[in-house]
Amino acid sequence: MPERVHQRPEAVASEHVAGSMVEVRPASIACLKAASTSSAYMKIETVVPPSSFADLAYGHRALSHDGRISSGFRWYDPADERDPEKVLEDEGVKFSDGRADPAQHVAASELAALVGLGEDVDVLGVEHVAQTAPELGERHARFLAQLAERDRPAASGAILRLVDQWVASGGRLTFGSSATTSAFPTRRGGASIWPLGIYPGTTVEVGFQYLNERSPFDDRVMRGKLRAILNAAPDIDLPLAKLELRPSFRIEILADKRNEDAVAEALQWFMKVVVEHPDHVDTGLTTTSEQVAV
Repeated sequence: MPERVHQRPEAVASEHVAGSMVEVRPASIACLKAASTSSAYMKIETVVPPSSFADLAYGHRALSHDGRISSGFRWYDPADERDPEKVLEDEGVKFSDGRADPAQHVAASELAALVGLGEDVDVLGVEHVAQTAPELGERHARFLAQLAERDRPAASGAILRLVDQWVASGGRLTFGSSATTSAFPTRRGGASIWPLGIYPGTTVEVGFQYLNERSPFDDRVMRGKLRAILNAAPDIDLPLAKLELRPSFRIEILADKRNEDAVAEALQWFMKVVVEHPDHVDTGLTTTSEQVAV
């Protein structure tokens, strides 16, 4: 199973505001390309590859898939007898019953994004590829089928109501091309903009990484407002440290109407902000079936 990456929120929140980059330890940039199988707790500073194995001083930041200290973990220095969990707690990682707080987990894709190692294939499709009517219809059907198959009725029903609301307010749906067919509630106005990516059976991803490049959400304060509305939900806790990343929450929590209502409010607010922004010009439909009825 892939190991999990945890970060210290205080370091990321304070140093990222100053425009700093990512310090990768224990890893060179090349290591990030294999981060789906091993990755590390991050500190935000600069990209610095290790000069020798002696630089691998942060191996304790690579945790097991469930957020625990690996049973096979050993310090590089055989004489080092520190408790790795205590070291992580001193560095700001929160533990409960031996498991690190999942809100502090940094996914491999987020690490890659921080050092510019490529973009999400599905998102590239949303941004650069005009989907034809047959493609939209096929992907839409696949998305609905996967949603029904992989998620409980209460949660999948909430997703359908949310995308209904988005389309009714003037938005569109665009779909990814991966095996799991993601859906992006999108608004076109010169450049595509979307607040969320929906992945059947797993999560709803908040696209701060992409909003960071689109007005008016290139303003960190505006992304913070979106985060605050979503975090009003009882079971959503997007870390401040991830305002340049793609944090997520589980689809299953939308079975609780309070969580669904918070996401609905966030979508309504997002649409209002985009439409009222002076730089926004609705370019209309770019294909005959880009506005997908749900």
